[in-house]
Amino acid sequence: MATDKSNLPKTVHFLPKSSSVRTWTWPSLFIAATVLSALNNYRLRYDQDLVVNLKHEKEKMVEICEQEEKQLERMKRVMDTVEMFEVRTASGSTIPLTLEECTEIFRKLQEEFYVEYKMYDLSSLAVAVVFPMVRAS
Repeated sequence: MATDKSNLPKTVHFLPKSSSVRTWTWPSLFIAATVLSALNNYRLRYDQDLVVNLKHEKEKMVEICEQEEKQLERMKRVMDTVEMFEVRTASGSTIPLTLEECTEIFRKLQEEFYVEYKMYDLSSLAVAVVFPMVRAS
């Protein structure tokens, strides 16, 4: 469907004639619209890329948080075991530790929490816990 351009004005005025008027010809309006369209397309692509990048960043952060929650839970279990040593080896404990129980607990620490056992030198805990038991018996 062709448009009849003969009845279109040669120039377009955006401000009232009384003020300073910027006169645009139709070709310059077309060029300006094309430039604006290209800028809008660029901005749209930029925003879409930003959304994709932010989604990936969120996924990474969620994964990191899950890993840290698991590590925190492991550390809580290690700390519970160490605190249990402290309570059960204290003088006047109602349920004192036996050497067999110490052996099982240290075996569990070495097998289930190997990284933490090495990292925090939990083997030194054996000296502090077992030596007094051996000396007392």
